[in-house]
Amino acid sequence: MTVEIRYRWLLLLISLVVLVLLRAHPWAMASYVGAISLGVGVYALLMPKRLLSKESEFRREALRLLAQGETKAMASLTERQWFLRRFGRASLVHEILALAAAAEDRHEAACDDYRKALALALPRERPRLQLNLAAEELKAGRLDHAEARYRAALSHRGHLNLARVGLARTLLARGDASEEAVNLFRTTLDSCAPQERAAMEQHLAEAERRLPLMSRETS
Repeated sequence: MTVEIRYRWLLLLISLVVLVLLRAHPWAMASYVGAISLGVGVYALLMPKRLLSKESEFRREALRLLAQGETKAMASLTERQWFLRRFGRASLVHEILALAAAAEDRHEAACDDYRKALALALPRERPRLQLNLAAEELKAGRLDHAEARYRAALSHRGHLNLARVGLARTLLARGDASEEAVNLFRTTLDSCAPQERAAMEQHLAEAERRLPLMSRETS
């Protein structure tokens, strides 16, 4: 089990301990509180901008390496992100590791990192991460988990088409419920982007081809 130390909370604990030790010295305590307040003010002003800059730089470089297929370099890049791990969005680091693992067809490893990212992510990021995790669970053969995540994602309108397609593909992989898969593909085909239409039509054709086969098997 890996334990990640969040340094901001460690510093807070140390500050509280120091305050307790200085409680018998009012002037020293007042000076310490003033210094801490100044430090917090500077942190609040400068740290968010620095974190955003570091996150953007990290994401941009990681995606460039992913596009070039340099997954080992991606792993090396994430190992150097101590600043983001300690003070920023550690979920982004795990998400990049998951993308690298998925590119290498290490789907179980990708699932592990997506779960870690989910545990650390902001609420607005979780629906997208849930879908990415479901896609990797589908590739890893964890069909029950993938189906449950895709069905849950149907309630998020911003990711509705991705959830429908993912659920339909999961149902086809299970070898059952092909009628539902056909309906999901048809619904998605009506609202998909033009560049996605060819792939969607191919998925729909496969689902429709398998539907009569399943009807004969169950009759």
